[in-house]
Amino acid sequence: MKNPRNPEYFDKEESEAGLPRKLLISFARQVANGMVYLSDKRLVHRDVATRNCLVNALMQVKISDFGMARYLEDEDYFIGSKDERLPVRWTAPESLWYYKFTVLSDVWSFGFSSGSFLAMQNSRTSG
Repeated sequence: MKNPRNPEYFDKEESEAGLPRKLLISFARQVANGMVYLSDKRLVHRDVATRNCLVNALMQVKISDFGMARYLEDEDYFIGSKDERLPVRWTAPESLWYYKFTVLSDVWSFGFSSGSFLAMQNSRTSG
């Protein structure tokens, strides 16, 4: 495997944040793989966001902050409480309206997060 610390490993095309486009796509792919793992374990994260992704020196991304995560026991969903504080910007509409959280509501949050990854790359070319 090539060394990700080598600047020639990734495309020369960099984002506004100074990160290569291929690296940003790699980040999104790694988060998706982590979400598959959580889904296989019957966990719903409920707060998938870029702020909850940790990156190590080898550019490996790990999902963190499981404070809102819930185990899906018999059902394929978790019903939250109206008293809970939710990350509104990243939360799926059905979760906001009905407090119903599923693997699919995590996919919604992932879509928003991966959009955030890619927006770092696109913000440079849109101005």
